[in-house]
Amino acid sequence: MKRVVILSVLALVLTADSATAGWSEFWRQFHVDARRVNCWPDPFRGADDAVTRSPFETHIAAGWRLENTLVGPLFDENHELTYAGKLKVRQILTQVPAHRRSLYVLEGDTPEITERRVDSVQRAVAAVIPGAPMPPVMVTSIEPRSGTGDYLNLVTRRYRDSMPAPVLPTSDGGGSTGGGSSEGSN
Repeated sequence: MKRVVILSVLALVLTADSATAGWSEFWRQFHVDARRVNCWPDPFRGADDAVTRSPFETHIAAGWRLENTLVGPLFDENHELTYAGKLKVRQILTQVPAHRRSLYVLEGDTPEITERRVDSVQRAVAAVIPGAPMPPVMVTSIEPRSGTGDYLNLVTRRYRDSMPAPVLPTSDGGGSTGGGSSEGSN
């Protein structure tokens, strides 16, 4: 009888170990899954936000490139910066946010002209911020859309001339604010 009890207990112990072998792994995975479900959108928000913002970041970078482009009229016949060009360089270096302070030079008709323009811009940068690290000066072939000052002035004047003169509404002299008519009521 004693042997039967010992063998029964031994059989229970051996089967209990094999039955619970995957039990702790099951509960651990259950808790991991429960935590993952309860915090569901948060782990993926950063990636979704980055994907959503990426086209806008591309457009913003292109806009800053156009804004920081030094075009042909800012250079004289010797391909040196004019006074207006030097002011534009100063404005870019002092007013533009630090991470957007890249200067773009519109390429000239020949590589020599482009090189002279870039040298002129680098000298102007060195004059504005002496001893500081040189911001990038890059060549671009994308010319910003613009018009001459005369054309833009003409458009503005025509727009202002086409506006109607401001006129106050006329007053009918009566002090009533509406409602019903008092005529014919008995």
